[in-house]
Amino acid sequence: MANTELVSSDVTHVCISSSSDSPGGENSNVTLQRGGATSSVQKDPSDGVPFIRTYLQRQGLSHDTISIIMNSWRGGTQKQYKTYLLKYMEYCTRLGRDPLLPNIGTVLDFLKLLFDSGCGYSAINTARSALSAVLILPSGMPVGQHPLVKRFLRGIFNLRPSLPRYQHVWDVKIVLDYLESLGKNEELSLKTLTLKFSMLLALVSGQRSQSLQLLSLDNMSRVGSKVVFVLTSLVKQSRPGVHVQPIEIEAFENENLCVVKCLEAYVSRTEHIREGKQLLVSFNAPHRAVTRETISRWLRLTLAAAGIDTTIYSGHSTRAASTSAAHMQGAPMQCIMGAAGWASAGVFARFYCKPMHKEHSFGEAVLSSSNLANPL
Repeated sequence: MANTELVSSDVTHVCISSSSDSPGGENSNVTLQRGGATSSVQKDPSDGVPFIRTYLQRQGLSHDTISIIMNSWRGGTQKQYKTYLLKYMEYCTRLGRDPLLPNIGTVLDFLKLLFDSGCGYSAINTARSALSAVLILPSGMPVGQHPLVKRFLRGIFNLRPSLPRYQHVWDVKIVLDYLESLGKNEELSLKTLTLKFSMLLALVSGQRSQSLQLLSLDNMSRVGSKVVFVLTSLVKQSRPGVHVQPIEIEAFENENLCVVKCLEAYVSRTEHIREGKQLLVSFNAPHRAVTRETISRWLRLTLAAAGIDTTIYSGHSTRAASTSAAHMQGAPMQCIMGAAGWASAGVFARFYCKPMHKEHSFGEAVLSSSNLANPL
């Protein structure tokens, strides 16, 4: 195995921090040197993974061709890959090795270093995917698909498994009861109305924060008792030939829980203060369009106010809670899949279908049987 003393101490933080750009600016070269080995990675403002760009340049590809290939990875993926690829580049350069020449031993040593620094299976698997984007073996196989690398990842999973964050999901009724208790939409402050509307929207649509952020007044239409939003931007589920269905929200008899009534109140309240056409805007001045991270934080705030333990459940848990509630109420699987944008029922079954959290345990139910009267 490689001498880990040669590795920068920064690698020990790779699982919890993102790599920052060099002080030289967006168009600077990052050059690391040890002995006779020099690695120069050209940074380009059009992408977040300069290491991959350098690899493509070595293939003799034109700038325009490289730019198109770089767009095959979306922003979130590039941000994740960048952290591990730059750390791998630093690691190889300190050992006097060319980071763009695939070497199974070097790759395994680097992944083992991540493991020693505290990274779990999920983080190390992301690092493997990042390395597979640039390290191709002579056989044409991505380095991450090599049998030894796959076996190594299996060992990582057994030693430090990546398990679901939670086995149960909160009861939607608890949150709905809280939202109903807030009273009439017209009497709420803009902040409370915003938080209420965001939560109702997340629950009745089954969408993640990314999709809620993309909702636009320009792509909103009224069809009878329902409101329809068409998403014109790519979302996580989008792929060639497949895009999410229009998001439909329907009126509900209880006006305090009716998302359409809440939408009308929200649009009316923000009509003269909003900047732009994005549906969800900040409740603080200036009232600009918000990010998906802000929407997720709003959802978490509302969960906390309703009494849900947000040390366990994140804003994204609304997706599992709403779809699981619909499933338990007998909604057809095709209806759930269409609303959430899933192409396969397996995605719902594997990641989102969760039983509601109950205060009473199985053991408690068994022991409480001692209180029952003995039959004659």
